[in-house]
Amino acid sequence: MWTDMSEIVRPTRDGIHGREYISTAIDLGRRSSRVMLNDQGQLAIDPPACVEIPIPIVFQLPTIHADLLKIGMSIRHAARQLGTFVLGQTTHSEKLIQLDDSVSILDEIKHIKADHSDTVIVVRVALRNDVADRVEQLTRSGVEVIHLAANWDGSTEDGSALFDALPIVHLQLVSANIRDEVTLLASGGIAAAEHLPKTIILGADGVVIDLPLLAALECPLLDGCFDGHDCTTPLNSIEVKWGRQRIVNLMAAWRNQLLEVMGAMGMREVRRLRGERGRAMFANELQEKLFEPLFVISEE
Repeated sequence: MWTDMSEIVRPTRDGIHGREYISTAIDLGRRSSRVMLNDQGQLAIDPPACVEIPIPIVFQLPTIHADLLKIGMSIRHAARQLGTFVLGQTTHSEKLIQLDDSVSILDEIKHIKADHSDTVIVVRVALRNDVADRVEQLTRSGVEVIHLAANWDGSTEDGSALFDALPIVHLQLVSANIRDEVTLLASGGIAAAEHLPKTIILGADGVVIDLPLLAALECPLLDGCFDGHDCTTPLNSIEVKWGRQRIVNLMAAWRNQLLEVMGAMGMREVRRLRGERGRAMFANELQEKLFEPLFVISEE
């Protein structure tokens, strides 16, 4: 998959160089399908809980080394500085929490909302090719944010990949005319700056990352790290200030890459990039439509 830069115009005037603003902010939460005003011109209904973050990236504590105090502190402090969130926290002080999908998920959400109505709740759903119906059901039930979680390498539980399964979910919600009623976050296999705009093009509003945060802290992500052995980098001896800044620097680099992509496309808002498959080229489609016909041997 390649991003399409064919519409690049006035490259020296895009937001990267400070002359025109490019927004990388997204909303986490449910958006009202309509606005109703009373006789005084005020909102007649309470708007759903929603928060804006300046970058389309949310953190989660990694599955390895998460028990190291300074790792968690570095990630949380970096998230606070960047204005984003860390999924997996159980407190309501940050206005956003995550729950795993279950048969009782709607009752759990109702119970939490009774005491914390302004809290945005993320429902984590394991990504598969056949999960679109469940996502549509959750969306129609009022779920605000759905985290479509693939495995760390981008594979899914049924052997497919985030690359294939994510567009299925996005397009089903578009067909049902409810895509704008939910925020979709995706995780799994997102390891480089270029993966951010590509995942959004495939249909996500934003991404959730964890292992790149460890890489920023110089963890080599060796097999031993995943097998429970001590990391070759003394991660628990790092200074939290240093760790926070390393993560902030990495995210700044990712954002700059996003600005480069959007600037080359002539786009000024990352929300418009969601699901824009026409802004990308796919190897399998190019092979089928362009290259294979060139090498077809005529039976004559």
